[in-house]
Amino acid sequence: MAEPERECIRERSLEGQAFARERGRHGGRPKADCDTVYRILAEDEPGS
Repeated sequence: MAEPERECIRERSLEGQAFARERGRHGGRPKADCDTVYRILAEDEPGS
């Protein structure tokens, strides 16, 4: 019983994502800025 419900939810989610993509909206986490990543990594190095 759970599997058909899961499939229905999945289909609706994919339809919503496709509709948003058509309108120019993209979901997900924003990409990290390389400078920010390197700065954070440099701060975590021992002895810095």
